[in-house]
Amino acid sequence: MAKRLAKAGKHAIKFSKNIGDAYEEMAQLGFPPFARFSARRGGRAPFDTVSSFLRGMKGSMLDMYRRPEKLLAACDAILERRNRACHPG
Repeated sequence: MAKRLAKAGKHAIKFSKNIGDAYEEMAQLGFPPFARFSARRGGRAPFDTVSSFLRGMKGSMLDMYRRPEKLLAACDAILERRNRACHPG
């Protein structure tokens, strides 16, 4: 298993080196900063952010039924913050 993880790590490093300047090129073409190829960089749906990092899947699913207005407000806030990051000022 350790060998497989090491091999995966090497491939991840190779991918990062190959994609390197593509982020700068994308920015020059007008793509927003969250349009990266990694989910960790914010390029995911607001609900995914809530369920993955804030409430967990079970909590998020329960919120859909118990507190849908709060869940929608949280998703809207996340989306608004991302939009402001793309279009400052």
